[in-house]
Amino acid sequence: MKRRLALLLAAASIATVGMLAPTSPASANTDVCAGTGTATLSVGFGYPVNTVHVLHPHTANFSFGFTAGTCVSKTSLSASGTVTGYCGLSSGGGATTNGHSFNFTSTGTVLVLTGDVTGTVSAAPDPTHSGSCTNETATRFLITGEVVKSHTTAAPRLCDATTTAC
Repeated sequence: MKRRLALLLAAASIATVGMLAPTSPASANTDVCAGTGTATLSVGFGYPVNTVHVLHPHTANFSFGFTAGTCVSKTSLSASGTVTGYCGLSSGGGATTNGHSFNFTSTGTVLVLTGDVTGTVSAAPDPTHSGSCTNETATRFLITGEVVKSHTTAAPRLCDATTTAC
């Protein structure tokens, strides 16, 4: 009887530990990218208030690429997506060319990225470009910073008796 009780308690202990133990993480690939580049908008952005009038927020498509710098185990970082707002106050999201999705918010020249791409970068109007935030024509911005790309893939699923491929 004591032996059965001991086996029952051991089985209960193992089951409890198994329930409380963390599950193994899904596989992920991660890169750290640092550098400088440009972001180009399809529509000119301006400051929310200028000497002429109060500006309504604009929505534009953007494309971005590091022109100098690199990523660990990758050679470059480029992305595209949509941004809504003003010079110095915007939000948006997009994806890198290899499928890492992200969102961002911008206050001043600081962009905070979340999602598969995380980090903080600086985005300032390009002074060598003809567009300006003052007259609502800024379409090119200089980006400088560091980001981490991590894309988690789904954990493998188990096949059941009726599934031939999984």
